[in-house]
Amino acid sequence: MKYIIAIIVISIHIAGFLYLDNEMRRDKKVEESKVVQKKEVKKKKVVDLSRWGDNSETTRKIKHRRKKKSFASKYSYCLPFRGGNTFLVTQMEGVTHKGMAKHAIDFGLEEGAEITASRGGVVVAAVNRFSARGQTEDFYDKANHIIIDHGDGTFGMYAHLMPDGLKVDVGDNVKTGQSIGYSGETGYVSGAHLHFVIGYYNSDGYLEALPVMFETLDRGRILLNAGQRYRSFSNCRNRKI
Repeated sequence: MKYIIAIIVISIHIAGFLYLDNEMRRDKKVEESKVVQKKEVKKKKVVDLSRWGDNSETTRKIKHRRKKKSFASKYSYCLPFRGGNTFLVTQMEGVTHKGMAKHAIDFGLEEGAEITASRGGVVVAAVNRFSARGQTEDFYDKANHIIIDHGDGTFGMYAHLMPDGLKVDVGDNVKTGQSIGYSGETGYVSGAHLHFVIGYYNSDGYLEALPVMFETLDRGRILLNAGQRYRSFSNCRNRKI
């Protein structure tokens, strides 16, 4: 009888140990799952194209205009500055131009340089309330910018404009070559330049950049390259290619 009782007691202890072990394993899995979820949330938060000058307000305004993907290469584009001027392309695919932004273009326009519409259309965003600059996440969505709907599913973005540097407003119809604002250094920047994008709004509501051909005075119709200077010309026209 004593042996039977001893066996029962030992069995109870073993069962208790196994139960606690299972509980500890389950708790560990829950904690690991929470850590993974936190990492995923953090990773998702980093995927933020507001550094282009876009922000949630702009996305909400134009989300209803999103159309089927259309390739900007169907048309050539004019350089986004006054005819006869020459400016350096300071960055294309690079440090801050990756992923959906890899075809964005930075032009080395000094503050106050006149910006013109690369292609005509309707202004769907005109953000003109920022004045500060910086290189932290706080400045990702604080760039003055203009977005123009070209009517074929593509949009043109002009970002980092100077404080009170916009000459157009939402709803305005603009023509190719029309003066729309002045270059600056608002938002996430280290210095004055024009951040320029031709793209389309994808299913997540982000402006995805497309490669485009430009009409230039000195080199004809070409794809631009970083580190090169390009000269614009008056009476530039967007041509179907």
